[in-house]
Amino acid sequence: MDTCQRCREHGFSMDLKDGVCHRCFLRDTDNQKRPVTPFLMSAENDMDPGIVPADLPELTQVEEMVIARAHVQMLVKRVRGHQYHYTGHCVTFMQNIVRTVDVLPSLPSELDIILLQPPANHADDLRYRRQFQADFRVRRQHILTWLYFLKTNHPGYRYITISTDRIAALPVDGDVSSSIIHIADDTLGLDGPIELADAPPTSQSVVLSLDQDTTEANLILEEITGRRPPPTGLPAPSIQHTPIDEASGREQILSLAFPTLYPTGQADLNTPRLRNVPLKDYARHLLCWHDMRFAQHARWRFFIFNMYMRQKARSTAQFYVSRTSNIKDLTREELMEALNTDANLLPQIVRQGALLPGTRPYWRNRGGSLQAHARFLSPSAAPVFLTLSCADMQWHDLQRHLPRFTDYLTGDDRTRQRIVWSNVQDYPHLVAHYLDIRFRAFLKHVLRPYLGITDHWIRYEWQHRGSGHLHCLFWTESSPPLDPLTDEQRATFAEYWGQRITAWNPDQLRHPDTRNPASLAPLDVTNTSDQFAAFLNRLQLHSACRPSYCLVTNKKGETSCRFFYPRPLAQQPVVTKEINHRDYMFAPARNQAILNQCSPVVTMGWMANTDIQPSLSLHAVLAYLAKYVSKPEKSSVSYTELQVCP
Repeated sequence: MDTCQRCREHGFSMDLKDGVCHRCFLRDTDNQKRPVTPFLMSAENDMDPGIVPADLPELTQVEEMVIARAHVQMLVKRVRGHQYHYTGHCVTFMQNIVRTVDVLPSLPSELDIILLQPPANHADDLRYRRQFQADFRVRRQHILTWLYFLKTNHPGYRYITISTDRIAALPVDGDVSSSIIHIADDTLGLDGPIELADAPPTSQSVVLSLDQDTTEANLILEEITGRRPPPTGLPAPSIQHTPIDEASGREQILSLAFPTLYPTGQADLNTPRLRNVPLKDYARHLLCWHDMRFAQHARWRFFIFNMYMRQKARSTAQFYVSRTSNIKDLTREELMEALNTDANLLPQIVRQGALLPGTRPYWRNRGGSLQAHARFLSPSAAPVFLTLSCADMQWHDLQRHLPRFTDYLTGDDRTRQRIVWSNVQDYPHLVAHYLDIRFRAFLKHVLRPYLGITDHWIRYEWQHRGSGHLHCLFWTESSPPLDPLTDEQRATFAEYWGQRITAWNPDQLRHPDTRNPASLAPLDVTNTSDQFAAFLNRLQLHSACRPSYCLVTNKKGETSCRFFYPRPLAQQPVVTKEINHRDYMFAPARNQAILNQCSPVVTMGWMANTDIQPSLSLHAVLAYLAKYVSKPEKSSVSYTELQVCP
């Protein structure tokens, strides 16, 4: 990875020239290739957040919330319990209002945090208590040091009052979890807590606040009349409430909510600038800031993403009035009056959001256009479906770009696991960017020449913990056409794809290596049947069928695996109905019933779990597109469903 000397961004594919990245060259040069000043991402344009002085102590998330003037999020933390909640979890809820305070520090009991903890008969277990020593640690002197620094150096803190009584109420160095609002969770403690030494770092996630629970009628009324009802969900203290949508235009909320990231108040989003910086560019710039403090921050990256999604929703969603209605020519003021007096007018107004990524209208629109594309391309060749997983916890080439790589190489298994887990949690933008670079290089140098690809479609999806995978559809120039009708045509189809796809394990009894083969350095991968067997036995075996994963029940009450495992063995590749009794499927040569079929070239080159399946009919192609293209993103659980306060 490289660092640009102008914008101070650090990342992949910077394309430096004289120390300046290509992005800086494009944004700081006019149409006649003359420099534009001040440079967009420079200190002169107030886009340099500065450095955090080395003498300032590092704070926990709770300590930062104690000294923050603005409170914009609510945290719900769950302690580590039995195996289904092994990692522990922290969910960030975006609030619709900003709460600002002028007397600091805030007390732990006033923070917007809710703790889900075991029932009373388990709460005193020392193994539970040890989990809070880091997450809820507050040190009085650290708080004082930061407050005095901020009052001297941060414009937003210049007129705060530092309360000696509140300082005295903080522990010298202790756990404040007992002061946090807590709710007993009866599902914890069933199997006993996990020892801290064996548990990976707490994972982080977010529930976005995009007003998704609001009805279309309410959205229309809010948009036209400007009236917004108070938000529902988890309670927050009522101190100087200011709507975020309004404050984000003029108040410097970010530097007040995350003072450890903006120690001098510089580079806030709403700072007046000579050159305007769009929110998307602002977020990317700070995520890639060379010291990585913004990318690592457990709450800032979620808040800035939520702001971006709010902005996107506002800019892409539009309202359309029926042509036949008698309100289409009204002014805004006349429309406000009409809507307030006649509720029957609302059905004549439609809210359209087809341009907002992730929404149902967006994916419906994408699905329709892609299905038309598939109908045009598919008759002459059989498309092939390919799924590629991301071995972000294993790939050697990824780990060497992340911190503590020397410790990773020399450490034991537990040390390596904790380093990798922390890096994946702290640098998700680098992991996602690396996955994209790896796939594009793999497509260009391996997949395209090997399969003879002429057209392709891909979609990235992300698991709950953030690990990505790709769904791909490739059209190839030399594969047999769709819809083979005769036995001879089906035999030709099977022979062609049987040369590229297999489910034949050269050594089913091979013991797994101590080290996951996906973590090997590229030069250590050998092109042998033994190496291929190592990949298959570690990466390609179908896991035990279970209801939460693959078992489905039909109308007759019969249970089966939706992936059709275990599959029948076969000496030769065939096109058969033995697997899916309703339709023909391609089945490669198979000597192991639970082995996920693969292409040896793809699996050993990609070094992670893969799945490949050629399609036999246009109907199957369109069904695949309907499943993976028209499918909207899984919605977050609403505030109402996650309501935990009495």
